[in-house]
Amino acid sequence: MAATGFQLTTFLYGLYAGRRRLPAVPPYLTDRDESAWRLGVSEGPVELGDECRAVQVDGTTCGSASVVLAKASDPASAEAATLAGTVGTEAQTVFNMLQHEIKDRTNRRKFVFGWPRRFGTPPWGAARELRFAGHEYFHRMVVDTSLPQSTRVLTHAAQCALRGFPVLLYVGGDTSMGLGAAVPRHVVVLHSPPQAETADESAESQLELAQVDADAVGEATAGLDAEREMERKLEELEAKIQSKLDEVKRATEQEEAFDPEFLLYEPSTGTNSQVTLRQLIDRKVPKSQLGGWTHITWAIMPKP
Repeated sequence: MAATGFQLTTFLYGLYAGRRRLPAVPPYLTDRDESAWRLGVSEGPVELGDECRAVQVDGTTCGSASVVLAKASDPASAEAATLAGTVGTEAQTVFNMLQHEIKDRTNRRKFVFGWPRRFGTPPWGAARELRFAGHEYFHRMVVDTSLPQSTRVLTHAAQCALRGFPVLLYVGGDTSMGLGAAVPRHVVVLHSPPQAETADESAESQLELAQVDADAVGEATAGLDAEREMERKLEELEAKIQSKLDEVKRATEQEEAFDPEFLLYEPSTGTNSQVTLRQLIDRKVPKSQLGGWTHITWAIMPKP
């Protein structure tokens, strides 16, 4: 889908902003708990308690709501502890309170002036506030008039989400909708809820099982031509391990062809919808999933 206008990021990119090299992707998170994933684990309404949907408190707190739920999905966070055990209207009251607190912190003065509250949450403020599993976050522009640049940033964002980190995406319009639409206007969260073990974890499990098998073989062959039998068994185990490592390598080499699926939390409706990496890159995400907007303009991602 061809762009019909320009965004602020297009102008900034023309001034050579946003061209820094991306850092390494963080490692996979382990021991994630589905019940603690406040962002929701399926499509549909995201609920904080009985009949309490996770909706932004007003028209300027989409970023605040996104940061709150992202942080609260980390069981070790203060936000998770604050929301724990709340239900019904209490959960809504606490969620609204946290949104205002987060907005106060993200919009506070860093240099001379603070970011005006009526303009919502600035990307750099969200990156400064967001922490997950001990990792700090950074922000990077997404320039969809430059396919190589947007592909690189969105693929990095998807890799972070696959490893268990929530990623904030700022969205907006372009100059064809007026100058006011060309700046970041709304925030959604790209995430991958806790699920089956990753390929890397599976390989590690196989290696651990192989070691257990090797120990068992050592006991079984004691006193029965142990040296020859152990050598044969170790050759078999080495072949199994190499086969598993080859599978992981092939999967890694084919990663570009793989089009993973994610959930996208939209705070104005408090719902999750399904999206793929290819949809993000090709601008095929329905407007309803982006709060009515058409362009992804900024990404807030974890540092390694």
